[in-house]
Amino acid sequence: MAADPPARRYSCRGGVVTARKRTLMPAPTSRETCQACGSHGLPIRLTAGDESWRPRGCPRCGLRWLASPPTGEALLELYRSGFYEQRAPRASAIVMTLHRLNSRLRLMTLREQRPGRMLDIGCGKGHFLAAAREAGWDVRGVDLSAEAVDYARRTYGLDVRVGDVADLDLDERFDAVTLWHVLEHVADPGALIERSRSLLGPGGRLVISVPNAASLQARLAGVHWLHLDIPRHVFHFDLRSIHALLVGRGFEIERHDTFYPEMELAGLVQSVLNAAGGERDLIYRFLKQDPTVALNGRVATALVAAGLLIPGAAAWSLVAPLLDTGASLQVVARPV
Repeated sequence: MAADPPARRYSCRGGVVTARKRTLMPAPTSRETCQACGSHGLPIRLTAGDESWRPRGCPRCGLRWLASPPTGEALLELYRSGFYEQRAPRASAIVMTLHRLNSRLRLMTLREQRPGRMLDIGCGKGHFLAAAREAGWDVRGVDLSAEAVDYARRTYGLDVRVGDVADLDLDERFDAVTLWHVLEHVADPGALIERSRSLLGPGGRLVISVPNAASLQARLAGVHWLHLDIPRHVFHFDLRSIHALLVGRGFEIERHDTFYPEMELAGLVQSVLNAAGGERDLIYRFLKQDPTVALNGRVATALVAAGLLIPGAAAWSLVAPLLDTGASLQVVARPV
């Protein structure tokens, strides 16, 4: 019998992931099994209240997930309501400027890749794809939201499609496949990684961005963290668990960073207000025009408090990535 290939060790803050380079992870057999490394999950506490979603944590790689996430109509309703509704945000001109800046920062993740064909899975309204096209990429996109896809087509003239990438017939191969804050929402991250791998051409790269569950912000805020967003966020990743998920599906991580000022600033300000006893995610919901949040005394008070927090939060947004503890984790991986 041939000897096993040597194990590959990946150093990261908080531990070391060891994986066989060519050994692919089988599909999990139940919601109790870790999607990343295959270990059995243990009950954990993720929220301050309802635990009916049965949160689990992996003792081996650190992945956390909901063993009983909402499904069917209950899941669809979560994305039809609150700040996930397809509404124009308040101060739209300022928000659009921030979108353009954020999209340019996202493109820096691919700075070592020559522009070619790009597929953005979960492309939303197309802000990132529009910026990528300006930078020379030949772009495509897919999203489950018909409203978001219609906006991307009308506003930017983008080639985007409605549907699940697992079901769409895509006969192209891409030089870059991007998943910007998508992986934490899906029921089967492993299957999405495998589908993404099948869409990459020779020399292609996979880019993933997820909330960083090991960030200082997440650890200090705990159940009050804005980016926890349970139950819409089914999975909660850190660098160790992303390593395990990708290596088990035939990828090697080339580089990572935690630089994402938008996530850092919004998360820090809102999480502090949540922890101070304010209504959950009130400022964020107000700015996103959540129809259940109107301008009143409590919102005005929260806005003043947020204004006082912003200078310090902005400074921390630049410091956190230098310490590799930013609120959002970005990785670039290649098939091996």
